[in-house]
Amino acid sequence: MAAPRRPRFGIRLQLLGLFGLLLLTGATVLALDEIERQHNQRALLELKDESLAGLRRIKAVSDAYGLDVVDTTFRVRNYLISWEEGAQVLANARLRIREHWNELEQLPLTAEQEALFAQVRHARVRADTAAETLAKILEQQDIVALGRFADTELYPAIDPVTTRMKLLGDLEMIEAEQKVRAQAERASRASL
Repeated sequence: MAAPRRPRFGIRLQLLGLFGLLLLTGATVLALDEIERQHNQRALLELKDESLAGLRRIKAVSDAYGLDVVDTTFRVRNYLISWEEGAQVLANARLRIREHWNELEQLPLTAEQEALFAQVRHARVRADTAAETLAKILEQQDIVALGRFADTELYPAIDPVTTRMKLLGDLEMIEAEQKVRAQAERASRASL
């Protein structure tokens, strides 16, 4: 009597099974790597959007003071725009300053940024008073008062705000670069 035959897997079938297992393992590794890459890409995009939003707000406030308030004064004074247009640009600038300032107050800041922001907050009081005075002069349409005000009070009131806002923007850019670099390093370590 012959012994019952056990099913034997041939070497080809065993190699084919091993090859299939290797393919499945490779596909799993690639899928996990792609998921991690997408996660890191999303994190970098969020960092970029967060940083750019802060920079846009800083620039909006700085431009409203520097471009809208100061340049409008120059343009009205030199009859490049009408008194009414100047008053409207100034009103829009003051509104934009308030809106973006409230958003800036909510930004998470480093200790250095917070100290600089406190200086801007302090300087802003004088700049806002100057913008209010400018609005009254534009309403009165007094060219002599506008010239005197622009020459002696406006620029000294606005300059500390715009200068410090530029510094704040520079600090925000440095902070953003550090965050992006740290995230890129984490992504690089995770992909190894």
